[in-house]
Amino acid sequence: IDFKSLRIRGATFFSLIALGLGYLWLLGVMNFRGIDFNVANILISPLLLGLGVDNCVYLLNRFRDIRNQIPEDEMPSRAELMTRALSSTSVPILANTFATMIAFGSLIFAETPVLRFLGESATWGIGFMALFSLTFLPSVISLRR
Repeated sequence: IDFKSLRIRGATFFSLIALGLGYLWLLGVMNFRGIDFNVANILISPLLLGLGVDNCVYLLNRFRDIRNQIPEDEMPSRAELMTRALSSTSVPILANTFATMIAFGSLIFAETPVLRFLGESATWGIGFMALFSLTFLPSVISLRR
């Protein structure tokens, strides 16, 4: 609903692709590390998707705000607008990501295997969600006509 005001066709779709790629990479790392799905990993999925959605919403809303501040006759390219949006939102998004990764990463030192797997899965997943929110989504939006 929020992305309708962006006037970018496919913004929701591309945000979902970014989230899907982050989740697929998490599944790949879990397979590589031998971490099976359990109740803890399944419970962490909504949190990961929620944080990924937040990242996409913050970035695209900032893109819209910057675009709305510039007169139509002075409008730069979409890539320039996205660069400006990234420059003002990437640090807060990364700070939030690292703080959350540290919080869940502390579970890696737990003695209970389920908590260790939860901490490791959450840490990888949060990182991948931020990675694709800050790389894939801006690239695709910048290249759209």
